[in-house]
Amino acid sequence: MNSEAESINNFKFLIELSITQFSEFFNLKLLKNSLALAANSRSLNYEKERATAPFRKSVAVGGT
Repeated sequence: MNSEAESINNFKFLIELSITQFSEFFNLKLLKNSLALAANSRSLNYEKERATAPFRKSVAVGGT
């Protein structure tokens, strides 16, 4: 009876460990995706600013 209870506890521990590992992996994956999206957003904003900046500068230079 004692070994059966031990086996059940070991099994429960392995299940809990697997769930924890999956949860950590999933959260890390979400974090990486969020960071990638943020980086892409910053990159797009930079490209937009860069695309409009020369126009603004050329207008300013042309006015002098």
